[in-house]
Amino acid sequence: MNVIIDKQEFEDGAFIIHKRGDVSTDYWHCRVKVPGQNRYKTKCLKTSDLKEARKTAYRFYLDIENKVENKIPIYSKTFKEVTKEYCEIQDRRAAVNEITQKSANVNKDHVKSWINQYIGKKQVSSFKEEHFFEYVEWRKLQKPTHSSSQG
Repeated sequence: MNVIIDKQEFEDGAFIIHKRGDVSTDYWHCRVKVPGQNRYKTKCLKTSDLKEARKTAYRFYLDIENKVENKIPIYSKTFKEVTKEYCEIQDRRAAVNEITQKSANVNKDHVKSWINQYIGKKQVSSFKEEHFFEYVEWRKLQKPTHSSSQG
């Protein structure tokens, strides 16, 4: 079964609207080529009306264009990206003696071995309350897969 059906292209291929053959709804979806990147941003338009879908898709396309032009992030950060920033902060805190380097290393090991292993590739914006409870249960069943920072 084709995943993309009823495909319609706009703005010289800058964005398309289509229906999906792999879902049970009759909603239109939009896919926008992100300028300057080899990536796309997609969105369910939550309407089965073609005219409304075209209007909503065009607004979505303009929103992406505006974000690119104004250097506003289009994609939510992943947990791995956030934990990397957190680890850098821990090193800076240790460098100014706000915490010890040993404490910084312990903090970094925790996020690298547990958070990244569980949900590192997921976008922060997709994290829901149930993920937290699932993490707690998952964490109790795991053993760390990292090398200790103690030398």
